[in-house]
Amino acid sequence: STVILGFWTQGSISGFSNREYMALYAGLGVGTAILTFIAAIAFAQAGFNASLGLFSSALQGVMFTNIQWHEKTPTGAITNRLSKDIDTLDTSLPRNMM
Repeated sequence: STVILGFWTQGSISGFSNREYMALYAGLGVGTAILTFIAAIAFAQAGFNASLGLFSSALQGVMFTNIQWHEKTPTGAITNRLSKDIDTLDTSLPRNMM
């Protein structure tokens, strides 16, 4: 869009009127907004899939561990750890990837 503004101020594209420059500039703005929205949705979906995969693996690991480990480890500690990991993935991963 900066390049288009430069062309517009210099009038270097022959045959373009102010209306056509405005339409081109507005089209670039709308295109940028649409692509940014699509990228945000894609990163949110990728973060959700990563979070779901981690939680499924962690839960399966906890459920199929030895009974002695469950007797020594408080249930609150297990729940707290799993929920903290998932919260970190849900909030931080998509934002940092973006």
